[in-house]
Amino acid sequence: MPEDVNQPAVETPVAAPIADVASACLQCAGADALPLIDNLQKLSRMQLLTMHFAEGAWLDLSLVDPLYDCLRSIPRSRRLGLYLRSQGGVAEVPWRIVSLVREFCTDLTVMVPDLALSGATHIAIAADRLVMGDISALGSVDPTRQHPLLPKDSKGNP
Repeated sequence: MPEDVNQPAVETPVAAPIADVASACLQCAGADALPLIDNLQKLSRMQLLTMHFAEGAWLDLSLVDPLYDCLRSIPRSRRLGLYLRSQGGVAEVPWRIVSLVREFCTDLTVMVPDLALSGATHIAIAADRLVMGDISALGSVDPTRQHPLLPKDSKGNP
């Protein structure tokens, strides 16, 4: 990847059609994800972060520190992309993620290959640009809260 992400590489097309970027996003979940992510970075001419959650994995507070470490490890740039696939998670987390990412860029593009549900919908709509494909979906927001002082059911669940 070029050192200055604001300068296009010589082989980078002038503009990537949104359909091409969305199609490439759909393939990122496989074993060959790294070359595809590199290709997405070249097509979009921006640094790209990925947050791809498998079934049953949720957005929670344990993501904030690793995300911060990741953001600190890359060069700050005006434009930043976020490849996002998630079924959601704890209600307090999307605001923390968006606020943190916004500290490292002024222009945020979120790419949703298929699902950005619940809290992930909040992250997606906080972008300056939202790229979605034919099967992409944003979903309802049903807050899941896990604060220690919230009431619990008879099984001890929040």
